[in-house]
Amino acid sequence: MDDTLLSIEHLSCDIGSHDPLVDINISLARGENAVFFGPENSGIETLMLFLLDIDDRYEGVIRYKNTDIREFDYIGKHNYRREIGYVHGMYGLISNMSVEDNISLPLEYHSTMSQKEIKRLVDRLIYELNLDYCKKLRPVDLFYWEVMRWGMANGVTMLDWMGAGRPDKEYGVRYFKQQYGGELILSGRFQAVHRPLLMLIGKAGVSILKLTGKKQ
Repeated sequence: MDDTLLSIEHLSCDIGSHDPLVDINISLARGENAVFFGPENSGIETLMLFLLDIDDRYEGVIRYKNTDIREFDYIGKHNYRREIGYVHGMYGLISNMSVEDNISLPLEYHSTMSQKEIKRLVDRLIYELNLDYCKKLRPVDLFYWEVMRWGMANGVTMLDWMGAGRPDKEYGVRYFKQQYGGELILSGRFQAVHRPLLMLIGKAGVSILKLTGKKQ
């Protein structure tokens, strides 16, 4: 019996928005995991659209359970997409939920599994994908951690976090950034006044406009 669940056969595409995809062949059996990664505009996002049958501008064949996905009717496509699942980048995740909760949520809404079964499955997936170190992090936390990990691995010694707000005022963004450690070099934007007199006149003018506007 063929255990192949999903296969890509001789897929090629050149639609101009990314590097061409040339003769891609992938086969996934039940229980297997795969991670696709690459630089920006490498075509990975487009490949995901092909896998979901959202875009069909490619040559070759994508099969699900030995059926060409182009042959699915409307209901067949709906069931296929529901079975295969898809998380599209960071903005496809719920930002105030942990990685663990983001994985669990679709199973809670779109499966008949019990909470114990979902917990066992999510724990197994997290273990197999080596995500235990970040399962309690939110997507936004994980994103910045991964940026820093990449930077350290590639010899980057300084990260520009941009502003940290005025040091004399409460600022949630500053507290969020501080949890990653490091040294705060500048707390806010750098301001250089080249013509102090014009700056003074401008501020006075804005103040007058505010006062006259309130009286009206």
